[in-house]
Amino acid sequence: MFGLVWANLRFGKLFPIYGDFLAQWAALRVYVTEGIQPYSPEAWAAAARLLPGLTQSPAFQGAPLFHQPFYALVVTLPFALLSDPLLAQAIWMVILEAGLVFTVVGSVNSIQWQIRPSAWFALLLFSLLGMYSFSALVSGNIGIISALLGVAALNALRFERDELAGLALAFATIQPEVLLLLTVLILGWTATQRRFRVWLWFFAGLFFLVGIGLLFYTQWPVEYLRTLVKYADQIPLTTPAESFRAWWPGVGRPLGWLFSGFFALVLLGEWFQVRGKDFRWFLWTASLTLVIGQWLGIPTTIENFVVLLLPLVLVLGTLDQRVERSGAWLAPVSLLLLLVGLWIMFFQTLSGGSVSDLKSSFLFPLPFILLVGLYWVRWWCVRQPRLYLEDLKEYETRR
Repeated sequence: MFGLVWANLRFGKLFPIYGDFLAQWAALRVYVTEGIQPYSPEAWAAAARLLPGLTQSPAFQGAPLFHQPFYALVVTLPFALLSDPLLAQAIWMVILEAGLVFTVVGSVNSIQWQIRPSAWFALLLFSLLGMYSFSALVSGNIGIISALLGVAALNALRFERDELAGLALAFATIQPEVLLLLTVLILGWTATQRRFRVWLWFFAGLFFLVGIGLLFYTQWPVEYLRTLVKYADQIPLTTPAESFRAWWPGVGRPLGWLFSGFFALVLLGEWFQVRGKDFRWFLWTASLTLVIGQWLGIPTTIENFVVLLLPLVLVLGTLDQRVERSGAWLAPVSLLLLLVGLWIMFFQTLSGGSVSDLKSSFLFPLPFILLVGLYWVRWWCVRQPRLYLEDLKEYETRR
């Protein structure tokens, strides 16, 4: 662990990147040391004195530094106690790297994939060095923790540990947009299964977190809503409407909303069909929700795409279990092609366009690939459990 902290510290000194974590650190640091509320305009001026490079970054010019629910401090406040921002960032990156690894492990476990060592290596490599994951790591995006909690909730549902599932979903709201639609799906599906303990523990956990926030700052809900509005106005977030408008200024925005509306209807249809179905079918629908959810107009950033690790594992794991001859190389080769291809696309887009063009371009490639993959494996995922187990036994016999 100390070696990873040292490596991350060296990376931070060589390539200073003022991302989400340092913004939160600065806002909470002035809250701890000077008592300035992190949502307030005064926090910006104080952070400018504390960390000048952050406020000079184009990504944060005039934008709120802290734009999470106030109870997110249960995760990030300990780092604000450290006076060295680079050391705090290095330790935080180790936690995020572990979070990505456990997200992959949890995703593999959720589909019971008997994964080969070559696929393990390629999957871990992609999860740490893939374009989306690496962007989230270097910026210190807390969405990685939300993604991990989402996978933990799904595994808890599989083992009928409904209390843990509800609590994991509640704590995942520290970055609410990451799992918003998945949380709605889980609450709806568990209601059809009469598993209301998920509801009880979700709302109890949320009540506890909100209460912690109110204990420190009674006005935070109002300030948080104001911050969201201000953040959306000043930071260009990624939606299909905005991406289409950048490409076709005249008709792009209406086309983008039509695009989002079509996939909203597709998703609602799949949600309707999963009512009362088994966990395997539900897991496929949950993966589809994470993929299509990126296109429904909910403002997001490409760093939040780390939640797509679960759909990626579901597609590759199902194909590996079903394809006889090419199963040994299909997953690792696909992952390496994705890893290299997305980075090539990143550098080509970056060299020929702006940051806005970069965000618009990367809203579609991986979700589209996963959408095709999910519908390719859909029939295998929604079959009756008895038939699935029989095929799994045949698969194990062939191996």
